[in-house]
Amino acid sequence: MKNTHAMQSRLYKSSRRQFLKSGLITTGGLMIGAQLSCTDTNRFLTGNPDTVFKPNIWLDINGLGDVTIVTHRSEMGTGIRSTLPMVMADELEADWSRVKLVQAEGDEKYGDQNTDGSYSIRMFYEPMRKAAAAIRLMLERTAAAEWA
Repeated sequence: MKNTHAMQSRLYKSSRRQFLKSGLITTGGLMIGAQLSCTDTNRFLTGNPDTVFKPNIWLDINGLGDVTIVTHRSEMGTGIRSTLPMVMADELEADWSRVKLVQAEGDEKYGDQNTDGSYSIRMFYEPMRKAAAAIRLMLERTAAAEWA
């Protein structure tokens, strides 16, 4: 029993540090990836279905409002293909019936694509939620400026 407790304690401390480091890096990367130039947002306002708004590597929104969310890890029972896209869609206030999921190809631009450890939701829930909220805010501000 004593040995198990020591092992759990050691693993928890290591996981917390790694979580904080990864979370800060991921959040920073997602927020930087969500930055747009005025020409990108103005081009999106046309309503043309062929015009695609791509604020970062995780998300596309076409001119009709159809949302494509890229899942960078494989689904193995942890909810990566349902929970995180639903969190993003909810923050975007997107209609779930118009959300499409796409599995990312293996590419270093997506960072760590490991599916082991059951930590995908814990690690990416908050950064993905904040990135989607930032994108929604940018779209709202762009629309408000256009309507003013």
